[in-house]
Amino acid sequence: MSEKQNCDLHYPCRAKKADAVKQAMIDVMEPVKKCVKTITYDNGKEFVGHTAVNKALKCKSYFATP
Repeated sequence: MSEKQNCDLHYPCRAKKADAVKQAMIDVMEPVKKCVKTITYDNGKEFVGHTAVNKALKCKSYFATP
């Protein structure tokens, strides 16, 4: 049986711009990337860089249904 754990990571990102958010996500999750399997985003424009995050962390992404 596998154990599923959820984790919330918080990182102050001063600018709500796509490049800043993308880099902040990569920086904060890089040390634990072997544990990151999926990321669920809301539908904000700042997450347009999700494919780069997926590639850097080798994970999948999903978007919330409004």
